[in-house]
Order: sequence, then C-alpha cells, then structure tokens
Amino acid sequence: MASPADRSHTVHNRILLPTIAALAFAGACGSTEPRVDVTPATITGTPTDTIHATVGSTVVTPLTVIVKNKAGSPVDSALVTFAVTGGGGSVTATSARTDVNGQATTSWTLGPTAGLQTATATATGLTSVSFVAIAAPGAPAAVTKSGGDAQSAVAGSNVAVAPAVKVADSFGNPLPNVLVTFAVASGGGSVTGGLANTNASGIATVGAWKLGGAIGANTLSATAGALPPVVFSATGTVGTAAQVKITNTAPTLASGQTFKLTAQALDANNNVVPSAPITWSSSTTAIATVDTAGSVTGVGAGHATITAASGAASASQVVSVLGHPVGTIVGSAQMNGVITGIVVNPTTAYVSISSSSSVGQVDLATATAGANTPVLAAPVDVAAGGTAVAAVTSGGTPEAWFVNPSTQTRIDSVDLNITPYHAAMNAAGTKLFVQRTDFSFVTIDVASATIVSTSLVPGASTAMKVAAGDSLLYMSTSLGLVYELDMRTSTVRRTFQPSSSVTDLSVSRDGKTLFTSDGTHDVVMTPLASGGLSGTVTFPQGVNGIAISPDGQQLWASMSGAVFAAPFQDGTFQTSFVSSTIPITGAFATRIEFSPLGDFVAVVDAGGLKVVILK
Repeated sequence: MASPADRSHTVHNRILLPTIAALAFAGACGSTEPRVDVTPATITGTPTDTIHATVGSTVVTPLTVIVKNKAGSPVDSALVTFAVTGGGGSVTATSARTDVNGQATTSWTLGPTAGLQTATATATGLTSVSFVAIAAPGAPAAVTKSGGDAQSAVAGSNVAVAPAVKVADSFGNPLPNVLVTFAVASGGGSVTGGLANTNASGIATVGAWKLGGAIGANTLSATAGALPPVVFSATGTVGTAAQVKITNTAPTLASGQTFKLTAQALDANNNVVPSAPITWSSSTTAIATVDTAGSVTGVGAGHATITAASGAASASQVVSVLGHPVGTIVGSAQMNGVITGIVVNPTTAYVSISSSSSVGQVDLATATAGANTPVLAAPVDVAAGGTAVAAVTSGGTPEAWFVNPSTQTRIDSVDLNITPYHAAMNAAGTKLFVQRTDFSFVTIDVASATIVSTSLVPGASTAMKVAAGDSLLYMSTSLGLVYELDMRTSTVRRTFQPSSSVTDLSVSRDGKTLFTSDGTHDVVMTPLASGGLSGTVTFPQGVNGIAISPDGQQLWASMSGAVFAAPFQDGTFQTSFVSSTIPITGAFATRIEFSPLGDFVAVVDAGGLKVVILK
C-alpha cells in the first residue's frame, strides 16, 4: 500500500501530463490568431476637387492619401512618394510612411506661374493619385513699360505709338482688369482715354498722348494703385511753317531811305521753324521795293504792302513812304462858296465854306466833291485828326462843331462864346485848339466836347499848324509873331518874329525849320533846332500860301494862276527853274495843304471857289 506522498505525486502527474500533452500538440499544429496583410492594394487621395489658390501660396488643405490592402484595411508604414508634376512649387515632404490609419500627408506650396498646377502621390506597385490646382495671379506688384516710350513727334500732335504698361504680380504674372491712370507729367499737352483697364495680358494702353505746343521734353506718368508710377518720355519737335510773323516795324521812310524788315516762319504752335525759306514782295514798287533779305527802300510817296511768305503762310506790313507830288493835276472840285479853311488827311480834303455854312469834302484820288455837312453858322476854319473833324463858326453864338462827313451829320458842339480866328487838331483827334478874337487860346477835349484849358496868346492869328510828333503847335499872327505852344500843357514855349507880318506858315516834318510868308516874294526860314535851315527863299512873284513837302525836298508856294514847287538842291530851295511852275489857269491860289505822306497836295483857288488836287 502506497504512502501518502506517493499518492500525491501520482495525482499531480495525472493533472500535469494532459496539460503538457495539449501544449505539445498545440506547438506542433501552429498559432490559432490570423496573420495581418500589409501589402498595399489601393491608394486614394484628398482633396479630390480642384484646388483654387494664389501663386506662391501654401494650399490650405494638406495633400492626404490613404493606403489599404486588398481587404480594404489600412496599411500601416507603407511608403508614399509625393511629387510636384506641373507649375513648379514644392511639397514639404517628398516621401512619408502611412500611419496606423493608412494615411500619409504633405503640404503643397504652389509655384509662381498662374494657371494649372499638378502634384502626385505614389505607393509601391500602385497607380499614382493626382492633385489639381488652379493658381491665380497675386496682387499687383509691378508696373512696367510695354511700349510707346522715348518717342518724338511734332509739338502739339499725338505720338505715333500710344504708351502702354504691363501690370504684374510679384512673380511676373500679368493681371487683367487693373485700373491704370495715365496723366501728363510735364511739357503740357493732353491725353484722351487716360483711365484704362489692363487686358487679359495685363496690358493697359492710353487712348492718345498729345504733346505740348513747345519744342522739347514731355513726360507722361502711368499709375496703378499705390505702386510707383512709370514715366514715359517724348520730345516735341518743330512742325512745318504754318504762319509767318514780321518781327519789327518799319518807320515812315523817305524816298531813298532803307529799312530791313525781319521775319520768322512759325509752326502751328508758334515755334520758330529755323530752316523755312522766306520770300519778300511789295504790292507797289513805285512806292517801296524790297529785296530778298527784307530790306525795304522808299521810292515814292504813299503806302506799300510788304509781304513775307513761307509756303502758303504769309504776313504783311504796310510801309509808309514820305515824298512829294510830281505836280500832275488830278482835277478841281467846285465848292460853290467862299473857302475859309482847309485841312487834309490821308484820303480827303476838308474845307470850311462860309457862304453855305457848311463843311465840304474832296476825295484826293479823284478830286471829286462829296456832300456838304451843315454847321448852322458861317465857319471860319476847319480842323481834323484821326477820325474827328471839327469846324469853328462865327455869328450868333460861336461854336466848335464836331461833324461826321460820311453821314453829313453834326455829332456835338462846344460853345466858344467868342468869335474864333483859327483852329487846329492833334493828329490823334483827341484835342481841338482854338484861338479867339480876344486872344484867348482854348483847348477842347474832343471826347467830352468840353473846354479843358484857356490861356492868353496875344495877336490876331493868321495860321495855325500842328508839327509832326503831335506835341508842338505853331501859330502866326498879323504882327509877325509866331508862337510855339506845347500842346500837352497849352502853354507858350517860345516866340519868333521872322518878319513884321506873317500870312502863312509851315513846319518841316523833322521839326527843325519854320517857314513863314508875309505876302511878298520872300519866304523866311527860321531854325527851330540844330540842323534847321535859315535864310530867305525868293519866289518869282508874290506868295499867298506856303507848304513844305513831308519829305522836306520841295517848298511849295501858291500865287496868282500857279503854284511853284521849289526843289531842295545844294543846301537851299531853288526858285530859278521854269519847270518848277505848275500853272493853274485862272486860279488865285491861296492855301496849300499836303496829305500826311505827300502823295497829294490840295490848293485853294479863292477866285474860282475851288479846291485843286495835284499828285
């Protein structure tokens, strides 16, 4: 019989042996848990939609793929390769292993080129997954010139190529629909279409750029938003001659005197065209000639139009030439009344006619009398200057009448109160001077028809003449005194007494010599300034009236039945030439008046009540 220890060992063995046997069987047959499939079978990616982002930016949603085995279970630790396949750019991880969820990710930064960009993800043995992005251009970062810079065009005209700019982002991608402002920066000129949007190529073009009128530099700015402006340059050049300008003014010339006119050819914007040829011509070569260089020479009394031309453009200037008539009688005009005074302007002789109480007029060119203008009382003298004509009357209430001979109407009057002797008017026609029988000398403002000053000038006046220059007036008296008066102040400056009596006077145009007659054969010359003439000129018979020609080359004297034109030769006026006598048959010639330039002379025939015109 076994002991208790033996029985315990036997029980243990009975329990343990089956367990060991089971374990041995299990080891012999393998594990009961299934093995994991780690072979990639599929790969998918997100996002699957097209990505929209700005060039150079990182896509907000990372690129993600999921790798699974054929059972559809995620594959852990599978190697995934990411690559950019279009548009440039980069990924943060070019390779990555999947996690326990089978996912692998990377960040995608788009490239600099706007448009389509692509990337791929690939796992070993599988077809790659593609990602697609549309990259939009970035914000405007640069404005550059596209065309139309550094041009030249005629000043005041449009440049040939309208300036254009390109607006791009920081990567140079063109930006459409960006507003660009074009504006003139310097040189004047103007633009049309100054606000322009960029087109699909990022180009904005100004409508037109018109340069300023001056020759030289012009600039145009183009601005997009807050970006620095782009500046275009252009040079304005001179155009063709469109006008001519005579740059100086010829003085009144004497016969034989020369003056050089100068002229410029200008384009439409007043720029000098330096190479343009200029030709010169004269309308009347008998009065003035002009050479190819613009030198004008006086020939005879009158007006000539001098023209400077360049192509179709031209400019003209009227040149006045002093002279004297050759003595041809144009004709005589019957006044049908006693002529008490005469004055001559460039085209017309005006006479005061006492018996008809009127002012008459004679056309110098035709010696034709026009209609008279009534002045209500007998006029004793007539005066004219500018466009003004006045007659001073006696009888009743003495008046100074301002008349319009063209319409034969009286315009205004001034009460003189005292009978006048003579009258004269300044060349401008703004002042009338009258000496009255009380020896008062009055100055009348023509515009207001009022007496503005009165002074005392003793002696009964026999003639009153305004000297050239419109500042001095000479008045002779029956006692032989000649007063020189300052027309600006109506005061006496000097007195002369060339003889015991003076019936008429004349003053040379240069203001240097006073000529006086006393009814005898003699005319006395009194110097008024240095270079003036002195001495006596003796005519063949008694002298009634005298006048020195505007050019100073002839001294005319009126006498019974003739006038005598004494030429200036050898320092004096010659009276021995028979040819100097100009017969006026049956006339009793008294007053003589030259036209301002000396192309005509009017002679009063007191006996025949006529005015004789010579040229």
